[in-house]
Amino acid sequence: MADLEASIQASSLRIHQLSSAFASASAEAASLDQQLAGQLTALGHLRAAAAASRASLLTAAVNSYTSAAPGSGATLPDTGVGAVVGAEYLALASNTVSDTLDAYRLREHRVATAVALIRRERSAARADAAQAASARDQALATAAAEQASLDALQTRLARQAAAAHRAPTTQGGPVNGGLVAMVRSQTSGPPASATPATTATTAPATTAPPRTAPPTTTHSSPPPAAPPTTSPPTTAPPTTAPPTTAPPTTAPPTTAPPTTAPPTTTPPSAGGGAGGVWYELRMCESGDNYRENTGNGFYGAYQFSEQTWTSLGYPGRPDLEPPAMQDAAARKLQAESGWGQWPACSAALGLT
Repeated sequence: MADLEASIQASSLRIHQLSSAFASASAEAASLDQQLAGQLTALGHLRAAAAASRASLLTAAVNSYTSAAPGSGATLPDTGVGAVVGAEYLALASNTVSDTLDAYRLREHRVATAVALIRRERSAARADAAQAASARDQALATAAAEQASLDALQTRLARQAAAAHRAPTTQGGPVNGGLVAMVRSQTSGPPASATPATTATTAPATTAPPRTAPPTTTHSSPPPAAPPTTSPPTTAPPTTAPPTTAPPTTAPPTTAPPTTAPPTTTPPSAGGGAGGVWYELRMCESGDNYRENTGNGFYGAYQFSEQTWTSLGYPGRPDLEPPAMQDAAARKLQAESGWGQWPACSAALGLT
């Protein structure tokens, strides 16, 4: 854009110079036209004067043969002396008229030369004016094209600036399989053990029936016919007819570890990280890694961009700052802009 602006300024200066040259050439051509008109008028006068001088010479020649002294009314005697006088008079008159004609011819030649010179200069001036006009039109076309390019670049820059102004509030996508793990935890239940609260509530619900069922079956073992009567209703829905194996071993041991497993996966609270939904969000976004930096332009446990981090008023870079600061920044961003700042993970977690 800077190069285009400089080029447009240079083109404007060039257009101004060409316009000045065109105006000067046009003015010179107009002046030469006036001079040419004046010289042609003078040439016409000189030619008229030369024609009049020739007529005077013819008149004087005729008069010299008809009278000794033109205008005196006296006639020369028809003698040799009269002829000599007439010849002398004719020579004198002829010389006078010839000198006048020569002067007229000289002036006519000078005027004709000046006319030819003026015509050449006028042709050159008109050619210069036409060339200047063509160069000016070309420069105007170039300047118009450059201005259009500059306008397009400015429009593009404005759009990019608007997009950049909106972009900082968008966080990075999940990394390290965080979203996959979160979806698995939502669909498969205990294996992911992402949410301590849900595992704690589901474990007693699933394990409570086995603990109550075994005692009744063990104490009522003397009547062997009772199990067959109760087996038809219970064999089809719960194929857990092996509750005989479930009570002794799997009920308490297997449900107890899940209750203790979340604390092992919840070291964020021990390490300074926020728990609850923030822990789930971190697990989805970065695998709960406060130092996450995969080179995609987003950093830390919550995958902040540097622009968003700075706009929230925090120093440095997210992945280089302590967990407490990252948690505070996440809470602040959520309070200002909502869960939509983490679109994939908020959708996976059901956050609105």
